[in-house]
Amino acid sequence: MMKIYYALNYDGSREESRRLLGEALTRYTAESGWEPTCRMPEEIQTTEKGKPFLPDGPDFSISHTGQYWAVLMDDRPCGLDIQKWQPSNFLKLAFRFYNKDEYLEVKEKGEAEFFRIWARREALRKAEGESVFSEAPSVLWNRVVSEDQFWEIRDITMPFDLAAAVCIGVREENIPEEIETERL
Repeated sequence: MMKIYYALNYDGSREESRRLLGEALTRYTAESGWEPTCRMPEEIQTTEKGKPFLPDGPDFSISHTGQYWAVLMDDRPCGLDIQKWQPSNFLKLAFRFYNKDEYLEVKEKGEAEFFRIWARREALRKAEGESVFSEAPSVLWNRVVSEDQFWEIRDITMPFDLAAAVCIGVREENIPEEIETERL
């Protein structure tokens, strides 16, 4: 079961993020029938690449921007990014960090496309446990292969006006189900 939990009044603190993650984890394990019911550990562990994980729990990915906070949970590798539109020199940033085809899309379509691609790239890199600034395949397509893994990337609509995307590890023949959202 793939689900996004979100909060609208995030204060930006690690303590609040940890509290929200614990609340989301409790709901997710109860709703999905995760056995045994996973509890929030004293410390969240990280992979050698730095991706946080719960040893006996679902895969998760946290993102926040301004007062908005969200977490994606699934039993497959996953990544989530939400981006609040902020004034930026988006063409310069796209030229520096994006692939040529992504840069050309931004140049043609403008700032909204810059943030859409940024959210997609960051969701992919989070799913892989990599830096958003590291080299990545083009995220203009809904299906990409990176590090010998098939990834499904989707733009999503959140209950607030942000660029948002999810990335889910899939086998070639699998198409992920719909994604539910729930306010914490």
